[in-house]
Amino acid sequence: MKIIPNLNYSILGLAALLFLNACDSAKSVSRQSMSAAKTPIDTVSFDKSSRFFQGIARVEKDSSTFFINTNGKRVFKNLIHEFQPLDSVSPTNNGMLSVYKNEKKLMRIVQLDNGNYGMLNDSAEWVLQPEYDTIALLYDRYLKLEKEGKTTYADTWGNLIVPFEFDDVQILGPRYFNVKKDEKWGVYDAEHNKVIIPFEYDDFDYCSGCGKKPDYFYAEKNEKWGVINLKNEVLVPFNYQHIHSNMRSDEWVAAFRKEGKNVIINIPQQKEFAAPEYDSFQIENGHLIAAKTIDDHRYYGVINRKGEEVIPFEYSGIYNSYSSFQSGPYFSIKKDEKFGIIDTLGKVIIPPSYKSQLRVQGHYFISRENRKVGVLDRENTEVLPPGYDEIIMTEMKTADNKTESIFKLTANEKYGFYIPKTGKRIRPTYDKIHFLSNGQRTPYVSRAESKGLISLEKDGKTKLYNLNTHTMIADNYVDLKFLPHQKMLVSKEDYGDQGLYDLKEDTLILPIEYKSIQVFEAQPQLIKVVKEVGNYQTQAGLMDEEGKEVLPVHYAEIEALDAATFLLHERDSLYYSYSVKAHKKEKLPFTNVLLNDSTSLLSVQKNGKMYLYDYKRKQLLLNEGYSEIQQLKNGNFILFQKDSTDQLKFGYANAAGELMVPVIYDTKATLFYPILEFEHYLLLLKEDKATGKMLEGFASLEGKILVPPHFDKVYPEESGNGFLTIKNNRYGVITADGRELLKPLYVIGIYDRFNSRTQEMSFKFPVPFEHEGVWQFMREDGTKVPIKAQDLILFQ
Repeated sequence: MKIIPNLNYSILGLAALLFLNACDSAKSVSRQSMSAAKTPIDTVSFDKSSRFFQGIARVEKDSSTFFINTNGKRVFKNLIHEFQPLDSVSPTNNGMLSVYKNEKKLMRIVQLDNGNYGMLNDSAEWVLQPEYDTIALLYDRYLKLEKEGKTTYADTWGNLIVPFEFDDVQILGPRYFNVKKDEKWGVYDAEHNKVIIPFEYDDFDYCSGCGKKPDYFYAEKNEKWGVINLKNEVLVPFNYQHIHSNMRSDEWVAAFRKEGKNVIINIPQQKEFAAPEYDSFQIENGHLIAAKTIDDHRYYGVINRKGEEVIPFEYSGIYNSYSSFQSGPYFSIKKDEKFGIIDTLGKVIIPPSYKSQLRVQGHYFISRENRKVGVLDRENTEVLPPGYDEIIMTEMKTADNKTESIFKLTANEKYGFYIPKTGKRIRPTYDKIHFLSNGQRTPYVSRAESKGLISLEKDGKTKLYNLNTHTMIADNYVDLKFLPHQKMLVSKEDYGDQGLYDLKEDTLILPIEYKSIQVFEAQPQLIKVVKEVGNYQTQAGLMDEEGKEVLPVHYAEIEALDAATFLLHERDSLYYSYSVKAHKKEKLPFTNVLLNDSTSLLSVQKNGKMYLYDYKRKQLLLNEGYSEIQQLKNGNFILFQKDSTDQLKFGYANAAGELMVPVIYDTKATLFYPILEFEHYLLLLKEDKATGKMLEGFASLEGKILVPPHFDKVYPEESGNGFLTIKNNRYGVITADGRELLKPLYVIGIYDRFNSRTQEMSFKFPVPFEHEGVWQFMREDGTKVPIKAQDLILFQ
């Protein structure tokens, strides 16, 4: 449960009408006198106490405050921090981390009277014994522990990551830690639980935030920095100053300075790139774009990951030619004020002949001329002339899970597309365009497959282009909806008749003449169609996957019982079950048949009475018959029947159609049926003959009576801890297994607010209750916590 700090208490003791008002929040505590009870002689008295929250309560005595456990024993002085431990940590695509907290667990960092720190779990058990000088949560992921001049780290569950044997510990990353011994630093590998770099360095640094974690460390020795690998082998000699900036995880070091000036170092070659030979640096896609001054002119070239010059220093500019956060095998080059494209091997793809810089999309290049854009390929061939306002390439999945490159074309605020593979071009004349593929959110995409489709809308009408067949679905539709088995529901008018298009066969298999069409997901593939037949009447039929008739369109209703069986309502009280496999229908001997959710049981009417009928076993259940049967959301059934005095009674049957609570409980014809619904229990009602009030109780979903119907009101506890009972505006508690711990005579301290939607309260054991101005606490086993308090206060 989510922790809610500073939760206010209130008192349960309002008038019943206020308490039962579902639109009002229930009050937490109420003040009513209660009958005398013997106070245990072994209790400890406090001035004030909070409720117990996950095994701990805050108490006050003689102006002092501290925390106790459910045995009444003093545990700690100060609550320093509460947090939820982590179940897992996962890297994201951008090099960050996603942390997943366990919302059902709670850890508490606490401080004792002697100043020591420890950590408790939500059962008030010591996870870290109270023996530390300090405990602190860092980055919501680590616990920093200090004791007797030594430091280490634990995870949020209290498990040590690094043993408590080093003078100091610093976090380099999730796996590696900077550890200190005898004034020197080494590296500890938490994955293999050992020191992998000996204690001979002054400091370390590491790019823990890099998406690809490096296999080397920045290390300091004798006030100079270098780079070593995981085997303590020197990759870059110790000749540099270091600042924690421009950290990388590839073949380049950009975080070093020499004589106060920035240097770039290629690790494989141990080669420096620095002034005066080079006077500008930029690393893109693992390549170094550098500049040299030759004859008073600055020229740019490119050095690859191996430290080799792959693009000569003859260009006045070299740029990343991709959109933000993207990279690839091409650079944009500039020469004599003209732009072109070169690849990372140094091959010129597009000679510098364009006035504007070219942008790369896949293996195509977007050119710009007179504020219009076009497309060139790797052969420097014009694929699309520069006549568009915008061109954006996207990759679409087709039905066979392959991808195909598509260019979205924009001109004069109209849209079209171009397919390089086929050369197919749809000129930009449409108002809207959507590229439909699984997982994409568009107005047209349902859970059904819609791979490889391009939706084009103009003047409110929609066409589709099918990449799988490379054909245009030519009819203009106003509404599209994708259904299972590559079927598509189509209409030509808003709220008009419907037809069915088979995307796989690229043809309309059902004409646009039906009021509704439903494609069943299960095999065999069947389609239900409904037609209007006049006077607001409809008739239904069944078609196969090709649109051929299976059952004619003349049934009042057709409903699927399972993949192979359908319920047919022909007219009035004539019902059939239809077997798809046998292509045979069988008349049912009932005058009314109703489906129930997720079960083989039907509610049926015979001779004026309602029964349950198992259509698979062809068996009639609940032989007595009832006035009405309704299925509950929990899968059980509520049964209604009039007794010999014409009074309406109710009981319950289970999901198998077996009577489990006899039909002896009272209700009224004016009682709204959903009021009887509870998710985890079965409500019981009995009329008090003296007052006419309905008294409440509850049974389990298996039919066991947990709370007999003797109370004015009963509220289940939302987490399954039991029930709060009310009688004459006083309160009691019954456990989840039906044991009455407190009769409805008391003042009860309740946690949280009343849930008007579920009609549930929330309380935790031990439950606080008041007797003659003294608060005590009842445990779930029926014993009391050995404390008493004069007042109830907030936990924190």
